[in-house]
Amino acid sequence: MRAIDRVLAGGLLAEAVLLASLTASIASRRVRLWPPPPGSRAALAWMWDWTVIACGAGLVLAVVDYGSWVLDDPAWILAGSAAVALGAGLTDWAIRTLGRSTSMGLPGQFSARGPYRWTRNPQYLGDILMAIGVILVSDSWRVAAIGMGGVACLLLAPIAEERWLVERYGESYERYRSSVPRLIGRARSAR
Repeated sequence: MRAIDRVLAGGLLAEAVLLASLTASIASRRVRLWPPPPGSRAALAWMWDWTVIACGAGLVLAVVDYGSWVLDDPAWILAGSAAVALGAGLTDWAIRTLGRSTSMGLPGQFSARGPYRWTRNPQYLGDILMAIGVILVSDSWRVAAIGMGGVACLLLAPIAEERWLVERYGESYERYRSSVPRLIGRARSAR
């Protein structure tokens, strides 16, 4: 197996572990890997270590496998760069609004300010935009494979968090959830 394919396999394995961990967190009340239970450094490390491996593999492939696909028009690079910039800006705004430790899955204060007024998960939305942008800029089918696995994880993560958010913040989160879309969509009036 070539080195480039080992990097791809490692990234896909990391995403498979993340998808399984998120699915277990959604399906079972006893298993909660995301968000990590309070004081569970092991669960936090488990999720973040696999995330770093997956993202690292994607970034390495974006460099070493650049241009191996079919998106050789400069318009794709421009569109991808815009998606990365928009996603990074949104993610940064959301992290600054919520705070770094809360953004990493540690307990913190409930917030409906900043970008959280329009989407319950602006960090995930920003990360999805960045993943799509890197796919477009890199023009690599290997990065597309890693990137789409990452998008799948980013779509499952907010579902895994919702039960915990309801338990932690109760009625205030329920009202928020009923009026603000999970990722994108039209805000509904609070009931």
